[in-house]
Amino acid sequence: MKQLADKNLVWLLEPGVYQIHPLLTGGKMRANMAAVPRIDSLEPEWFGERLRQRYEGQLANLGLSA
Repeated sequence: MKQLADKNLVWLLEPGVYQIHPLLTGGKMRANMAAVPRIDSLEPEWFGERLRQRYEGQLANLGLSA
């Protein structure tokens, strides 16, 4: 949320209540949001490596390199 707020895409109305910029909600002034739970079951290093490999694969499919 902080990253969105830093870019003025979400505003804190009161503790725990945010207004999302209509550009992110398809023009709707109200949208449901849910907290994303922390995933403790994955090792961050392994997860990061998997994302890097996927990204490199996508670039290779496009004929590009990282």
